[in-house]
Amino acid sequence: MSNTPLNVITANRLAEGNIVYLILEEGRGQWTTDLANATIFTDETLAQGQSVAANDMAHNTIVDAYVVSVDQDKNPLSQREKIRAGGPTQPYGKDA
Repeated sequence: MSNTPLNVITANRLAEGNIVYLILEEGRGQWTTDLANATIFTDETLAQGQSVAANDMAHNTIVDAYVVSVDQDKNPLSQREKIRAGGPTQPYGKDA
C-alpha cells in the first residue's frame, strides 16, 4: 500500500445546496453528487483540481470547496466527511 496522500475535492452546488465532488477529465471539471465518481487527487495533481474549483466558485457554480482525505476506495478518513458523504442525518423536505 502506498503512503501517497489521496484526496477528493468537495463543495456545495450553489443552485440547490447539494454536496458535490469534483470530476476532472482532460483539464475540465464537472461536479457529481456521487463520491464514487470523484477524481482522486495526489500531491502532484491537487493544484489543478483546486484551480478548477476556485474558478467554479468565482463563477458561482459551487461554494465552499475544500480538500477531503480519502482512502484508495474513496472512503473519507474523517468522521465528519463520512457523515456528510452518507447524506442527511435527519429527514427534510418531502421526506420529513
